[in-house]
Amino acid sequence: MRNLIKSIAVFIIAYFALKYLLLFGICYAIVVSIFKGREDNEPVFSKYLWNLSLSIDQTLNVCLQFILNDLMRFPKGVNYGNPDESISGVTGKNQIKETLTLFGKAINWFLHKLEKDHSIKAIEKDE
Repeated sequence: MRNLIKSIAVFIIAYFALKYLLLFGICYAIVVSIFKGREDNEPVFSKYLWNLSLSIDQTLNVCLQFILNDLMRFPKGVNYGNPDESISGVTGKNQIKETLTLFGKAINWFLHKLEKDHSIKAIEKDE
């Protein structure tokens, strides 16, 4: 019970930090990238957006894990929900294992139209 209360408290803090600081962080990054000279070792704004997109994708993989596990893969498939993996990467693993449901195949088809073999390419080598 104590762990549950602690987890809920940490979740609430993290949620409100994300809700109120995300927009500020993005706006600040835009202003800095326009008006401040960039140092050699600083990432460019496009890399910042790419990293932010990946972070959101991984967060959604965790947030939607129960829905994704029920709708996208058969029971013997690779589970969604690992905070280190993107939704596309797990979809690619399930494509290889041939455990995608019809809905999972439809999503994978759409991703393939955006980028050839997107879900396969999204599998991280160290995962």
